[in-house]
Amino acid sequence: MIAIDIKTLPNLKNYEYYWKDILFCKVFNKYKKYIGTVSNIIRSKSNDILVIKNNQNDSQEILIPFIEKNIIYKVDIIHKMISTNWY
Repeated sequence: MIAIDIKTLPNLKNYEYYWKDILFCKVFNKYKKYIGTVSNIIRSKSNDILVIKNNQNDSQEILIPFIEKNIIYKVDIIHKMISTNWY
């Protein structure tokens, strides 16, 4: 595990964010139905994968590829919400 002071991170441009900003965001599908909350992010060769936990079923995790424009179409860091084309 690597730890750094958050104040040392460079400022990002619009529509850029750190993984720490995405963690604990609420995830909704295109019909505005709540899917769950981002509990982790898995790094893979092709794309990152959001690990979503649904409060109704804590034992089940949903894995959603973090592919912007195709699957993830809005990330709202201020309101901690992610909109997706996932079902």
